[in-house]
Parts: sequence; C-alpha cells; structure tokens
Amino acid sequence: MALSVGLRLPGVTWHPVLWSPDFPPYRFENGTATIRPTPRLKDKLIPTIPQSGLKQNDVPLPRYNRASSEPTDLIMSYPDDHVRLIDKIGASLNIPKITEILLPQSDKVDGQEDEFGFVILEDGSVGPFYVCLGDTRDKLAETQPRTRAITRGTLWTAGEIGSPDLSTSALAIGAFNALSQHLMRMADFDPSATASPSDDIPVKIVGMVGYFPPLVERYLAKGCTLVVVEQKPERVPGQEGVELHTTPDALRHCDRVICTASTLINGTLDEILSSAGPDKRIDLIGPSASGLPDPLFACGIQSVGGILIDRPGQLRNTMEAGEKWGDCGRKYQLTAENYPGIEALLAKI
Repeated sequence: MALSVGLRLPGVTWHPVLWSPDFPPYRFENGTATIRPTPRLKDKLIPTIPQSGLKQNDVPLPRYNRASSEPTDLIMSYPDDHVRLIDKIGASLNIPKITEILLPQSDKVDGQEDEFGFVILEDGSVGPFYVCLGDTRDKLAETQPRTRAITRGTLWTAGEIGSPDLSTSALAIGAFNALSQHLMRMADFDPSATASPSDDIPVKIVGMVGYFPPLVERYLAKGCTLVVVEQKPERVPGQEGVELHTTPDALRHCDRVICTASTLINGTLDEILSSAGPDKRIDLIGPSASGLPDPLFACGIQSVGGILIDRPGQLRNTMEAGEKWGDCGRKYQLTAENYPGIEALLAKI
C-alpha cells in the first residue's frame, strides 16, 4: 500500500489507507509540500526539511495512551495538559510552519555524550529535543525527508507527545519548544532575562534523574550525598558519595530531585513524580525543557531550566560542522515566580 503526502510519482497507483500508528489521520486545506536536497558534509547527510503552503490551525491534535498505539483521551496527566495548552495556542495565534529539522551527524560530537536535534520554524524560532533515546536519531534521519514534518503542521507535530514511538515523541517536544519560543518572542518575554532562583537551599541528599557531571561535583563539594537514577549505568563512574540506581524508588529519600528533561519524551515523568513523593522540590533541566512550563508547574515541578536559541544561522553552521552548539543560545531557569503564565503571555500579543 502507499500513502499520498501531496506528491505522486507517474505510473504509481496511490491508495487510501486506514489509520495506523505510524500515520495517524490529519487534515489540511490545499496542503502542499516541497523537499530540497539535504546538505552533505564530509559524506554525512544532515536532514533539512522545508515545508510550505500548509494551513494547520484547524488540525485535530492526536492523543495517545502510552500503553497502546491507539489514540485515546485516556492519557497521563502531563501529556494531557500539554495537548490542552497546544489547543489554546492554536486557537489564539497564527502558527508559523516548520521549515527545518536539524539532526546531529551519526558519529559522536567531539566526545559529547548527549546529542540534540532542532526544529526550526519559519520565523527563526528554535526548539531543541533529545535524540539519544533508543534509535530516535537514526529513525528520524531515515523517515523525516519522506513523512511527518513536510506534510504536517507545527501544531500536529507538537501534539504527538506521548506517542509510543520515541522518535515521534522526541520530535513533538522539539516542535512544542519551537512553538513556545515563538509565543514568548511575540509576547516580548525573554526567559533568559529573568532572575534565576537561589540555589542555596540546604539539602543533604540530592536525587538526580540522569547524570550531570558538573552538578555532581558541585553538590559533592557541599558535602551532599547524590542518588543518581540512570538507565545507562555505564555512564556513571564509581565515585564516593554517589549512589547509582536504575529505578526511581530511591528518590523518596531525597531532599531535592534534579530531573532530566528527556523524561518528557519517554513518558517517565509521572513515575518520577510519584516515586519522589509529594511536597518534594523537583527541578527539570535540559534543552528539551525549553517549552512553556505551565503543564510542568501544574503537575508539581518547581523550576524548569531550558535554553533560548536566538542564532539559528550559527546553529545550522555549527551542526553541519559537527561542533558544540551551546554558544548559539542562552540558558534560563523559570519558576512560578518569574514566569507570567500562558494567559498573561497571550494577553500581550
């Protein structure tokens, strides 16, 4: 069977197909898509995906139950709030289209363990997303030039968080982050200009979901015990004062929890929150947390650390060269105190 995405080759018969988890239904008016050749650098292809002519604000957003590949309204709390927020944005703004998806080269970037891709909108807004869960990077590199980003709008792509397919969920986080940066720019809100909350909270046991070497050294220097929950324990070197776990149960005994934003992609955030217990300070950090934090604050996260990438041209050149991209943006940390909220942002547009 074949799926028509707006381009039909001569001599090929195209048949409509029923819904499948790989290609949920979508709706566009006069939708067209174009593809330009991807740039080649040192025999490594970096997908670059343009998109044009799509009317997307009326597209119904997908909802998933992670225990099933079928769309459903019975999903976890964070994805549910996430999709409602996207619905609100789509009803309030004209949404810029996705013009590019940048993926890292297939080999490691200068010894860097974690790698990220980027969704770029036509206004230059950039949304980072983690690509090292499962085969996310390779799957996106293989499928994106032919499918989702060139035929679906920003809202639909962002609404696929919670998909059982990690690559789809990762791309959804990237689209949501780019959409969020667009909205904050329209509202004249610069998250990197906000005052960061104090880090002088007295704690003895710090939980860490994911391994953050600079933070480990900082808290060890303060005399803290670190409880690290890491699905890849080989990444964590043996070190005095560091307890290594592969499940989040030990977080209940911690005074504070610092959590990787990749939990937004693999759907483990609710498990982390449940394991940590109520009234626990939980900070979510990482480039994948660069979206509007309203749903995170609603489910109990105290602060969200992301990055505002305001130099997309430099980012593109850096990615093509296989170099580190941290200088292409500015980090920030948002709390309920320094973030105005979605209603206040929309009121300024």
